[in-house]
Amino acid sequence: MFLPPDTDKLQNLTILPVITGSVDTCHDIDNCRTLLEIVRSCFITIFACTWVSLHLNIPPRDQAWYRGPLRHFGVMLMGIIAPELVVAWAARQWYVSRELEKKYRKYADMHRKPWSRTHSFFALMGGYVLCDGRSAEVLDIDVEQDFVDFFSSSDSRTQLTADDLADKGKKDWLSKSFAVVQTAWFILQCVARSIQHRALSELEVATCGFAVLNAVTYYLWFDKPQGVRLPFLVDIQGSVLAIDKLGGCIVRAEEPGAGRQPQVPSATRGSTQYLQSSQPTGPSSHQHQQPELPVVHHLWTKLTDFLHKRLPSGILYAFVEMAGNDHLHAHELSGTAVPTFYSGDCTPKRDDVAITISVGFSILFGAIHCLAWRFDFPSYAEATMWRTCSLAITCLPALRLVTYFVQSWAPATYEFMMRNVLGKTIVDVKGWGWWVLGLLVKMVNHFGVIAYIGARFILLVLVFTLLRSLPPSAFETVSWTMFIPHI
Repeated sequence: MFLPPDTDKLQNLTILPVITGSVDTCHDIDNCRTLLEIVRSCFITIFACTWVSLHLNIPPRDQAWYRGPLRHFGVMLMGIIAPELVVAWAARQWYVSRELEKKYRKYADMHRKPWSRTHSFFALMGGYVLCDGRSAEVLDIDVEQDFVDFFSSSDSRTQLTADDLADKGKKDWLSKSFAVVQTAWFILQCVARSIQHRALSELEVATCGFAVLNAVTYYLWFDKPQGVRLPFLVDIQGSVLAIDKLGGCIVRAEEPGAGRQPQVPSATRGSTQYLQSSQPTGPSSHQHQQPELPVVHHLWTKLTDFLHKRLPSGILYAFVEMAGNDHLHAHELSGTAVPTFYSGDCTPKRDDVAITISVGFSILFGAIHCLAWRFDFPSYAEATMWRTCSLAITCLPALRLVTYFVQSWAPATYEFMMRNVLGKTIVDVKGWGWWVLGLLVKMVNHFGVIAYIGARFILLVLVFTLLRSLPPSAFETVSWTMFIPHI
């Protein structure tokens, strides 16, 4: 017997949405795009802007031919993983080049030699090797005598103009134009999709963040020659024995004590490191010794010693060095090339500028991820993870900036407070208080770094896993005719 359905019960039923994988639900063949096209467009944009924006230092002269492309590819991967560290590296070199341009212009004018921002970048990247007949060493940008010898030299290489140095680069305008056009087109499409209320994927939002940071990096390195493989050998005493066909300086074996003496690195203060914080120093911090805490201090020393031994041989050390940490690796320039991430010795102004710029754009990078806050996510857990991690990578760089300035300027403030408020006789309390403050800053920095890395890793996984369930409008292309004025 057939029984009619109960209409009252049917009205109370709730139809649950069925979440399926991302299929091409757009049926208009002229106004659709596939999932593969979305992924391909993002990958091409990231690769193009990251590869072209990198302006590496000059490699060692005796380096094998294949190591140059491998080094460029490795740094590019680092830039994709941590673009904010590339900005920190570029910002430091940008500021140092401005310093060199202003500081040594008087020497250039005195000897009637050309000197510009491009010359400063070229010296910073190891472009000048000074030869005195017994030795050949790269020009040290933090040693004034090296610049005096350089400008006093009658070598024709000191007469090269900025155009001559730029012409030595290997990057052509075709590849740069391709990267600029591809990045601009990608960002324009994302803006147009938002205007027409077509969904964006989380991968496209993350790609916009990469594009913005790479544009900043390209601007900071705009005057830096790109793709230079060999430095200029400059005769500073007119006693170079011979110049080979590649322009290299042929020198005899040095006797002990002969040739240019290596310089002692200058004193440094808190640098723009992310994985290791130095002991804060200040105007009065040298006036007292910090007390030893038997258990905590011993454990902390063991941990830092372990990191110092492990990091140089691992991948993390490259990120530490890119961030500008000169405390784990003293840049003593004694050869004919500078380190890969070299940007001069650490000084307070250089550190302040580099970390301020990098933190500012790191916050912008995180804020771009927050634009996907109200996107449609396939589950509540994934929505919570995306929002939490986006908020974390936006706020943690600001926390790092606060701890950096506390670490840099707290010693003088603390000394003043102890001296003028509590008196001069409590030296022991002063030492203990400063040691505890330094330990707290280090702990906050380390845990902040761990949380930041974890959040970035989770977001990196989510941008791919969320591709499985995109809304139908994500596969619709932009209707460009609506942006054209018409009747």
